Amino acid sequence: MAIEANVQPASGQLNASIYGERLAYMKNLKLQSDSVIENRDEGCGVCLDVEADAEPDYTIVSISTFATHKNVLIERLERGGDGR
Repeated sequence: MAIEANVQPASGQLNASIYGERLAYMKNLKLQSDSVIENRDEGCGVCLDVEADAEPDYTIVSISTFATHKNVLIERLERGGDGR
């Protein structure tokens, strides 16, 4: 399923303390949709920089639900010998 989201680099002091160097490979999606649900869709794949029918290049790490939107933290999946 396709969703529309505002994609931003993951940042913030809290995320940096939790994820450390991994934060460089993470993005934050801001979306207004009920297609992604907290406590259900963590671990699901996301096709961000690849075609929709390709293998996902990101996975959902966390979902935070707010009154008007959701923050979805995704992490790039490892590919190839260098891991990225």
